[in-house]
Amino acid sequence: DVATGDVPIANFDQKTIDMFRLLGNKSKKPTHYYSLSMLSYDLCPPPDVVEAGVGEQRNVRFVPVGVSVSEEVCVDGGLESREEFADLAFERCDVGYGALVEAFAAM
Repeated sequence: DVATGDVPIANFDQKTIDMFRLLGNKSKKPTHYYSLSMLSYDLCPPPDVVEAGVGEQRNVRFVPVGVSVSEEVCVDGGLESREEFADLAFERCDVGYGALVEAFAAM
């Protein structure tokens, strides 16, 4: 949001989450899932205008970045629990991102 400077997290793609769960279920080793939140928008923000053509110039800045890893995301069940799993992962990511935003605001 240009007016407030808030950068929301993007929604999760259900098909991508399903693919990772499928890979984990097919693994011969136990798979553990964690939500990762990153606060790095100011490091390399998108350009102010979009131009047609290949490539775009980006300005990389020297700014602090933050990373937050959630507790393990556990949801039992198979295909029927896929939306619950994605919702929980997104919720944990949102909580981590909110904590990073608050921590950076206090700096």
